[in-house]
Amino acid sequence: MTQNHKQQQDKQQPQDKPPLGMGDLDLREEQETIKSLLMRLVKHLTGLGEGDPCKRQMVEQRLLGRCLTFWCLNYIYTGKVTGVYADQIELSEPKVVYETGDFGDPNWKDAQSLPYPIFVMRRNIESWGVLK
Repeated sequence: MTQNHKQQQDKQQPQDKPPLGMGDLDLREEQETIKSLLMRLVKHLTGLGEGDPCKRQMVEQRLLGRCLTFWCLNYIYTGKVTGVYADQIELSEPKVVYETGDFGDPNWKDAQSLPYPIFVMRRNIESWGVLK
């Protein structure tokens, strides 16, 4: 390599900085960027903005009266949603599902009815949906 060519290369790329790219972000920054993008996508798809309590309330009202299943930290709960509160969801006619069985079956393989309504802590919900 000629000295002139080496000098031009040194001018184009300082030795103390690597070329720009994903390597410039440390892992934490990369994870935060991905998390931020995913949160924006979820908000866009669900129509839930952080500062829009009216939209959030509309979605919560649509849940009332529906039979939903909640996968929480330790158990699976199912029942009719009768209340949606800031940090809890009220279920009437609740059941604790100990064994799901085949998801195509109309009934749970082992679901024990509870004699009274329960409140599921929203922060403990891992996923939820309409199943059976």
